[in-house]
Amino acid sequence: MIRPFALAAMLFASCAVPDTRDGGCEESPEALVQAPAATVRSGDASLPVEIADSDEKRMRGLQHRRCDVTGLLLVNEAPGTPLPIWMCEVFFDLDLAFVRDGIVVAVAEAPPCDAPCENCPIYGEGVAVDVVLETPAGTFPLQVGDAVEVR
Repeated sequence: MIRPFALAAMLFASCAVPDTRDGGCEESPEALVQAPAATVRSGDASLPVEIADSDEKRMRGLQHRRCDVTGLLLVNEAPGTPLPIWMCEVFFDLDLAFVRDGIVVAVAEAPPCDAPCENCPIYGEGVAVDVVLETPAGTFPLQVGDAVEVR
């Protein structure tokens, strides 16, 4: 059985991404930190994002991340099929945008899950997508029907 891709929070009461401008944030050694490799555009807004384009990167997602998260674009290995997301070991609320053919087809607000990982809810089951965009809640709001471009 294929496990859903992990992306959520279970350890912190605070649901905001820490402000790291003072240099006081330190990533967990378990975090997979990458430099932004693409830009997502929708309307006049743009956002630099990291790319998860391998099984390992998709499975780790934003787990254990605490600092300087702008967004993560999970690239579906099989475009047009579901790419389910679960919330486990992510330390802040996420907005999820499920994108097919450059159009947002579903959105979800995903709060941290303080249950054991196997009991965390799964998002996007049955939704055919090419990519899923994960962003800290409220930072890059998208709605169903919005056009999204990745550069």
